[in-house]
Amino acid sequence: MDRTLPFAAVGVVVIALVLWSRDQLFGPASPLEAARQYVTQDLSPSDARSFTVLGTRPWSNREIVFYHVHQTAYRPPGDPWGNGDEYGWLWVVHSYVLGWQALGGSVLDAGVTPPHQAPVLVEAGHGSGSTGTYAYVFGHVLTRTVRTVQVAFSTGQTITTIPSKTIFMALSSSAANACQVRVQGVNGRLITEINLVADGLIPAAPSYCGETHGA
Repeated sequence: MDRTLPFAAVGVVVIALVLWSRDQLFGPASPLEAARQYVTQDLSPSDARSFTVLGTRPWSNREIVFYHVHQTAYRPPGDPWGNGDEYGWLWVVHSYVLGWQALGGSVLDAGVTPPHQAPVLVEAGHGSGSTGTYAYVFGHVLTRTVRTVQVAFSTGQTITTIPSKTIFMALSSSAANACQVRVQGVNGRLITEINLVADGLIPAAPSYCGETHGA
């Protein structure tokens, strides 16, 4: 009788218990696992399995996690197709005591997308933290014709970003607001221009969003 099989099975169980207990005591071991737990905690097992990380990026002492999840029982506000697809992002921070912890983020809302037929869904916001003020634009590309997205901020800074897996984010660590989004196609051809104030994506703030230029 081969006695190695029972010992191997026991070993697998022990490893699984160790990993489970570590998450229970010290929190998730990675930013991706923290994001998965945060987003899927109230989902059905089948919907939870659809959770996909679309990308990550470091910022200050945080990690930003971009994700997609499919929900069959709920139609997210940012779902323009009515098929339960949710696109969002999360701040995730690390603590030596608690491990990686998701602090929240945002989900794209198709209800506040610019009224014209824009080839992107965008969400703009701002806030403050230990590093000072920041402003951002997060978006989901709806067509393959989009090559780059330029975002102009209240400081006059312009950030050009290339969408990755249909997701893009421009983040300024010193701006009070994002002001304008320019969506470009092949060879820099302008597809559409979104004025975030006029289109209602941020509150009217003329003192913040005057003339902007590249920096």
